[in-house]
Order: sequence, then C-alpha cells, then structure tokens
Amino acid sequence: MGTIYLICGKICSGKTYYAKELAEEKNALILSCDELSRIIDRNISIDSDKYDVIAKELQSYLIWRAVDISSHGVNVILDWGFWTERDRAALSYFMTDHGFKYEWHYLDISEEHLKKNIEKRNSHPSAFDYFVDEGLLEKCLSRFEVPDKSSIHVWKTIK
Repeated sequence: MGTIYLICGKICSGKTYYAKELAEEKNALILSCDELSRIIDRNISIDSDKYDVIAKELQSYLIWRAVDISSHGVNVILDWGFWTERDRAALSYFMTDHGFKYEWHYLDISEEHLKKNIEKRNSHPSAFDYFVDEGLLEKCLSRFEVPDKSSIHVWKTIK
C-alpha cells in the first residue's frame, strides 16, 4: 500500500511547489484540485460559488482516486489546502477507519513570505494559477483554519 500525503496550507503558501519536491522525494503522483478545475473551466474564478461546488466534487473524486491508486502501492499527494479543521478531521477519520497510510504536511508561512509569493504568482502565473487580488486573499484567509500541531505529521515553517 502506498502513502497518501495531504498538503495543508493557505492560498499561495507554496503547496504546489512543495508537492513537486515531495513527489520527487517520495516517488509520488500529484493530484491537484486547482489544476483540474482550470481544465474543466478556464474562466472559472476561485472566488465564485461555482468554484466552491466544483472544488468539492473534484476533491471527493480525487480522494477516491488517491485511495484507489495507493491501494496499488503507489504514493499519492493531494494538493489543495484542506482549509478547515472539520474537513481535515473527517479525512483523517476516513483514512484511519479504512486502514490507509497517510501523512498531513502543513506549510506554515509568514505574512511577509505570503505577500512575496502572491506578487511572484501574479506577475508570472502558470496556466493553472488564479490571480490573487486583495478580495480573494481576504476571502481565502478568512476561511482558513490553522491546524493543531498534534494533528500534523510534518510541520514546515516558511519565514
């Protein structure tokens, strides 16, 4: 059985960059909600209600795929933030209850570094990146709940 790595962090905290590094280190496949949502609808805005609905459906699908893939011995990384304690606790319970190997990785980013990441992302976006303005940043940060350290396997501080 492979391990499922769950990347938790705020918008623009470097989750995808970290996921790519981890994928190399752990020989893992990355499954990204943002990537799939942009493939489905290139014009979708992350601050729309439509995005919220699509993201929840994609996340459910990607969890199912991760479980299936890991059952064949392949390591998988789920890259989308896991912003609420409720979602993280439910997924941890599901993984434990079904005997899946998993690890939570949290990117704890300073406000200064977050601002630098946003500037860099907005000036050089990839095909799957969203432009992050003040309104979107405020919305996303208001939804994010910092995890309890006892629930995280790897706590990476980015200063």
